Amino acid sequence: MRGFTSLTGTHPTSGAPAAPALPFSPAARAAPDAPSSAAPAPALSLEQYASLCADLAASPGDAEALFARYGLGRPEARLAVDGFWRDRLARDPAAHRRWRELYRQHRSRSSPAGKSPHDPR
Repeated sequence: MRGFTSLTGTHPTSGAPAAPALPFSPAARAAPDAPSSAAPAPALSLEQYASLCADLAASPGDAEALFARYGLGRPEARLAVDGFWRDRLARDPAAHRRWRELYRQHRSRSSPAGKSPHDPR
């Protein structure tokens, strides 16, 4: 219990802040949230994204219906999800390996031959 001089009250130290501690001040609570520099969470999981990619490769003519099925009816949503995962997979080799595995699994279940010229390498 080094440093205590009294148990009956508190004494500010010379290093104590002169203002309320943030983010608990009233001004901080009233201020709008600042935009985060972190990428927003994707609308699809890695498994869902791999499944969507495989479905699109197998049935490119059904793209609009597939996007709608995955909740990506708006082009902005599609671009955001695709951009997020492309960036993530380019930076994370383990995630990219997992995506390829999931993509191939989904393709083998969804196409009779299980192969396509569009399969990733």
